[in-house]
Amino acid sequence: SQIRHNLFHTFVFPIVNGSRGKSFYFYLESPEADAGDAVYFQYDNSG
Repeated sequence: SQIRHNLFHTFVFPIVNGSRGKSFYFYLESPEADAGDAVYFQYDNSG
């Protein structure tokens, strides 16, 4: 997937049965990015 500058990108994850109260991790790697190419994340739990 390609994330473009100043555009929104939605990541959707499937529901995991029995996951209530558990922690999960999401990793994003960008080996070709420059040091100033920050990525901003916003979490929305509205369902």
